[in-house]
Amino acid sequence: MQMIATGLPLYCIDIGKTTAESGIMAGFYTVALILSRSFVGKLTDEKGKWNIAAAGMLLMIVSVAGMSFIGNIGLFNIYQLIEGLAFS
Repeated sequence: MQMIATGLPLYCIDIGKTTAESGIMAGFYTVALILSRSFVGKLTDEKGKWNIAAAGMLLMIVSVAGMSFIGNIGLFNIYQLIEGLAFS
């Protein structure tokens, strides 16, 4: 996951986006990750590790599949929010 998080801004630049858009995209991922970690940790204690891990994998699959078909930077940022939550 950390390889994807660091390589994605480079991919964003490679498909023609600016470095500013790439930085904003990485920021969305980081903010989602930081804000959701404590919530997901508490949820894991309440619901069980297996259920939360399965939900995280499902969100990750949806995020990666969605990013494969878009060119809009706004949707790209939304998928980064989903991916940050899934990684938590």
